[in-house]
Amino acid sequence: WDEMTRRRLSELYDAAALWFEHGETALEKKLADRAVLVRREADSRLTGWSAAEKKAFLDRLDDTMMRSLDPEIIVRFATLARAAEKDAANSAVVVTPRDGDLEAIVYTDDRAGLLSDLAGAVASTGMSLRTVQALTTQDGKAIDIFIIQSPDGVPVEDVEQARRLHEALLKSASAHPERPPELRRRLGDRRDLFSVVPNVRIEPNASAEATVVETEGLDRPGLLFELTQALAREGATITSAHISTYGERAVDAFYLKARDGGKLDDRAALARIKKALQAVLMSGSET
Repeated sequence: WDEMTRRRLSELYDAAALWFEHGETALEKKLADRAVLVRREADSRLTGWSAAEKKAFLDRLDDTMMRSLDPEIIVRFATLARAAEKDAANSAVVVTPRDGDLEAIVYTDDRAGLLSDLAGAVASTGMSLRTVQALTTQDGKAIDIFIIQSPDGVPVEDVEQARRLHEALLKSASAHPERPPELRRRLGDRRDLFSVVPNVRIEPNASAEATVVETEGLDRPGLLFELTQALAREGATITSAHISTYGERAVDAFYLKARDGGKLDDRAALARIKKALQAVLMSGSET
């Protein structure tokens, strides 16, 4: 487990304990307080920004995003967005080595299939996704944050790998690729030695604005690309996504809407989505 996983599990434990001890109202207040705290902390860390610049940028991020992101991530995203807008660039990517992995932050116009294109770009480099957070600002800009590792889990120290990843992500962020990525398993990737029972869960009441679909299965190169491609074929729009890997196990949560922007609640459509995602998971989980 990395630091992000540790933090998420700690937050889940604390939230569950609060709910059991004091009820839903107390939990809602805690979440609202966290959004206020993160917004205030991010504001204080944006040194060199005028008060007007800070407010204009932070107003683009709603409270849900504030609860999902740490202040330091918001500052890194703000710096990237500011540089892109100064250069009049629609898309920008920064790749930074962190704790043996690569952190990639993508800033671009949101569009249908964007997350799938970016996941395909990562898969084309032969690297592996550890975690992903895909969110959208109030004004339609995508914030996609990827933590990427080598398939064998050894620290990423090759500068050329970071350069190739940056190039692939920027190209996919700027325009839909003409050809699908070449998905290949690399030497040292031993995840296919394990067995994980595929599972798809649909939670229509987990969010007021979107239907939450969770998938769990054996991780492999290109898995996120294939899952998001299946969602696109079924006409679902991904408003946000949260992806984590635990060793050989990949656990993904997608917040889905219909093409018209309304909540995806058609039972027949959700049944087709579940079947399509199950098929993707099964294709890599046979023993």
